[in-house]
Amino acid sequence: MLGGGVHEAEVTLTCPEEQDCHLGSPAIVKLEAAIGTTETVMIPFQGSSQASQFRNLLKRRHDLRVDSFTTLHIPISFTPQTMKLHRSTCTVIATRLDGKPWDDTDGERVDVVRFIYPVEGTPHRSIPATMPATPRSRVTCEAQSHVEQTLQVTLDCVEPGDSGFTCSLDVPTRGRDDLQQAVAVKLLAETTNKEGTSVVLTLCVVFAPTRIFSHEVKLLVKSRAGAVWHFSLHLVATETSFDDVITMEAAGLARTSTVSFCLTSQTR
Repeated sequence: MLGGGVHEAEVTLTCPEEQDCHLGSPAIVKLEAAIGTTETVMIPFQGSSQASQFRNLLKRRHDLRVDSFTTLHIPISFTPQTMKLHRSTCTVIATRLDGKPWDDTDGERVDVVRFIYPVEGTPHRSIPATMPATPRSRVTCEAQSHVEQTLQVTLDCVEPGDSGFTCSLDVPTRGRDDLQQAVAVKLLAETTNKEGTSVVLTLCVVFAPTRIFSHEVKLLVKSRAGAVWHFSLHLVATETSFDDVITMEAAGLARTSTVSFCLTSQTR
């Protein structure tokens, strides 16, 4: 706490190794944006960051007056140009308006207080929602059955040398009960082009639904450098087909007909 009264703050876009006084350990501010687009987030009070992908959108960055118990929102934008995780810091440098120092808990005089927030920006690539569904993006299986289907996805804009891809599914809330134990994705192989900027992943989708449903999910591919690619995947569980047809011939009106058939258990 800075105490009562009016304080003066300065917002900068630098990455110095500040040593005067660091207060608090705020959570990392995370942004995610598609390549070539801009994502903006509001940071309440604290701010500083430096990288070409991050920008401080405050028009005025010096001599900002912050009254007691008020909040200064600092907008930070993220415009990624490369497919890798970007990190920076966002700092507020605060001084008392009357120029007097603060006394810390050890009785030392503190002239400048710095609030530092780590900032992370995650770039991602997505298949457009308007792209028509193809057989490769659709996995179909009868309920109470099991299917394994091989898919190939292409990752573009890969940073040279980036590897170590992991796959996961982003399931909507309404589909979690159906898909929690019904689907899994395994990475089988990855092939990189000569330039190292494009990678083709071969995946195996294991689908074993227990009931009928149809859900659209996102297949998320994350690289070691922190980039994320999004792909649409349509999972459809259809009605179970008949095992056989039982035919009964009538013995006549008001007479009972019977038929015998065998049932074989598939499990012990």
